[in-house]
Amino acid sequence: MTITQFSPDGRILQVEYAREAVKRGSLAAAIKYKGGVLVIADRQYQSILMEKSSKKKISQIHSNCCLVSSGLVADSRVLIDLARRVAAYNFVRYAEPIDINTLVTRVSNVKRSMTQYGGSRPFGVSMLFCGTENGGAYIYETDPSGAFKEFHATAIGLNVQGAKEMLFELKEDFAEKNTIKDSFDFLINMFSKLDEKFEPENLEICICENDTLKSFDYGDFREHIGG
Repeated sequence: MTITQFSPDGRILQVEYAREAVKRGSLAAAIKYKGGVLVIADRQYQSILMEKSSKKKISQIHSNCCLVSSGLVADSRVLIDLARRVAAYNFVRYAEPIDINTLVTRVSNVKRSMTQYGGSRPFGVSMLFCGTENGGAYIYETDPSGAFKEFHATAIGLNVQGAKEMLFELKEDFAEKNTIKDSFDFLINMFSKLDEKFEPENLEICICENDTLKSFDYGDFREHIGG
């Protein structure tokens, strides 16, 4: 059986193996609040000798859209570069930021193509595309198969099942009522419950609102929200 063939029970095993690679990546989550999207990623450092500023989990794609990934870092780098080129080409041609759904579709099509041809393998990375446009806030999740869905809140990476179970506890209208501090407190509580070695100082944080992005370390963000 080749990597592009279906198994007798209708699965493509290489895609499922790629999803297991995603689960080994550090946890990242995004949640809507009244006015925007909060994105938080845990940067796990394998060595005390590592220069912490060299490890980034959240990447700006355009002025109104960021991307956070979990899984194989080298795979994510290729897809981040693709997303930036697609967004830049759209801006040069049409003089406006690319529609987020269009951007996600273009990147997901490339991910899907890697499940269909011999001599290739699926990208071992899941991604969250987060941003705002025309007064709306958006969170899209893509997986190694090339499938994507839109969410009000979601997570990828290590302990993702537990994270999503906690996100299910959110009230139905949280996206319209929660402040940025409410959403931040919820995610910090979630991260700390899922990982006993969790260190808030390792977090990378981004907020998307009013078609702009702002990035923070943990301490700076606490000052930003006054908490």
